[in-house]
This record gives sequence, C-alpha cells and structure tokens, in this order.
Amino acid sequence: MEKSENRYVVWVSVAPYVCRYLVDNFGVRDSNVQNLIDIRSDAALMAFFTPRLQKSSHTYDRRLQQRGTTPYRTARVAIEISASRFSRSGWALSPTDEAALARMLELRCQGILLAFLQAHYMISGDASESIRAFYRTFHQSEDTWPYDSIRKIWNRNVPRSQKVTLRTRLEAEITEKILLQLSSFGTISAQGLNKYQNEED
Repeated sequence: MEKSENRYVVWVSVAPYVCRYLVDNFGVRDSNVQNLIDIRSDAALMAFFTPRLQKSSHTYDRRLQQRGTTPYRTARVAIEISASRFSRSGWALSPTDEAALARMLELRCQGILLAFLQAHYMISGDASESIRAFYRTFHQSEDTWPYDSIRKIWNRNVPRSQKVTLRTRLEAEITEKILLQLSSFGTISAQGLNKYQNEED
C-alpha cells in the first residue's frame, strides 16, 4: 500500500497487456503515481477485489517482499481505494488473491482478443493481419503482448473448423445458388449437380 497526496493505492503485479487494458479503461492521471487505476465503475472487478482486501502486518509485509512474481507479470498497477475502505477493509491482497485477480484480468483480456480476432478473421482471412489490427485498435504491441503468445491463444482456443472466413462462406453460398439455377434450367444434370455440390472429380 502507498499513500500519495491523499490517495490510497494497492499495488498489483499484472501482465503488460493487462496493464495496458487497465490504463486505457480505468486509468487516472497522476504525476505522483504511475499506472494509477480506479476500478470503481466496474462492478465485477469491485466485487472480486474489495472482499479480498485485508489489513497488512509486519509478517505479511516481509512475506510479500520475499516472494517472487510470476515471470510474465512484470508490470505493476496501483488500484486506488478510498480512505474509508483503507480504514475499514484494509490495504493489501494476499499473494494468492493478487494472483487470482491478475488471472481474472488476463482471461478478460483474452476474451477481448478472441472476440476481435474471430470477427476480423472472417473478413480478412489472415490471422497475422487480424493480430496487427488488434494491436492498433487496443493499443497493444509486441512489447506488451508478444505476437507468438497471441498466436498460441488463437490456435488453442479457436478450432480449425471455426476459422472460416466470410469470403469462404459467401463463395460457397454463391456457388450453391448458381448450381441450383443451372440445374433448374437443365444446363447441368442431377448427376452433375450432385458431383459439383460434393466437389467430386
């Protein structure tokens, strides 16, 4: 916990892409506190965060200083709490609760990532292009969220069967309509229609 100009904050270690998300969505400008976050407008985060606040102790403080952080959670954000919350609830998270909050935020960011990539991929048909568009839209970069990490999330969570582009779907629908029209004109036979529809040689 840190107090700066009447601000009380709880420092939490997060992945760089989570830090970028939090700063964009809940950031507060303060020259004295870097990556200051006010999550009071987000009911889900507050419901998760506030019940886990506890009053610190010397034993807890020493344990907190000695523990290591998860290798990829290299960024830190300062979550602002009110003076009354500071006095009533506390100003620290246990290492387990801090990790749980960080994981919850990672899953939220990954949900945003997958929703965007799936929609963009339907139009572009190019995963690399979709990732670049994600970087531009959500102010992420190779430094905050490495490309290889995003590709792994994409490949792990979206089966090949779902990676169908809008272009592919439109082409299939157009082809089907043309074949049915040609069949109704008698230009192609029922046998031919069956072969064309099933892409047989």
